[in-house]
Amino acid sequence: KKTLDIMLQGGVQVELRTTIVPMLVYKKEDILSIANSLKEYGVNAYVLQQFRPEGGCLDKKYESYASPPREYLLDVASEVAMRGIARAFNFDAGCG
Repeated sequence: KKTLDIMLQGGVQVELRTTIVPMLVYKKEDILSIANSLKEYGVNAYVLQQFRPEGGCLDKKYESYASPPREYLLDVASEVAMRGIARAFNFDAGCG
């Protein structure tokens, strides 16, 4: 939070990202809570990244996780946008 405060107070434009990983960061209400907190801080660019285990992960246990459906990410992203945060998507995030 401190780093974010310093950057925003200094006029630095930031883009924050969350990789959507089933069984870790996936619940819509959690993602929307993050988006609400970012909006309160004044963050306008928030990227939802689609977890993709192809190609390997540093922690091998994640390689068995499925990628979240694109439709689910688009649904969550549209709700993020309704909160006044610019939508940005990255559907090729790799293992995040």
